[in-house]
Amino acid sequence: MQADSNPRLNLPSEISFNQGESNTIDFIQYISNFSYDLDLSWEGNENVQIEKNGWDVTFSSYNVSWMGSEDILFVLSGEFGESESTITVNSVDPSSVLIDNQGDILVYYSHYLASLVIINKSNYQFNVVEVFDTQGRMITNRTISIGTGVNSLYINELPKGIYIVRLKGEKTLSKKIGI
Repeated sequence: MQADSNPRLNLPSEISFNQGESNTIDFIQYISNFSYDLDLSWEGNENVQIEKNGWDVTFSSYNVSWMGSEDILFVLSGEFGESESTITVNSVDPSSVLIDNQGDILVYYSHYLASLVIINKSNYQFNVVEVFDTQGRMITNRTISIGTGVNSLYINELPKGIYIVRLKGEKTLSKKIGI
């Protein structure tokens, strides 16, 4: 077997799930040259519960009140040998919202900062942030440069409720968030 045809595990740097909930991910998307005679194992999880059903891997926590991060080593093995990949698994505050399916963009409202906090780990750039209430009324429409990293947007104190946050730029993403 040629070295470049061996299966390889290429996980994203991190994934997240809401505290007290779970996140199921199809790991086939992270395996190059996939074949069904492979095995997947992991180590390093003390608080993160991991369950595997076929190639769907579900992340949750043993204690529903636990929030934090753990680095977990996944090992793909088979006749070819092994391929390893480490991923940071985060249990986050449920008021934080993953705005994309890859876990690369996290949005939440900080009452302490009176700001919308956007953590962007993707390669996408955004230049407009819109916030709507549940009746579709625009609360704010701001032009702001949102690149990779932690970004914050000051918004007057928002009352508790459900809002829709829309990020516009190279891509348009929107998600409901609870405040």
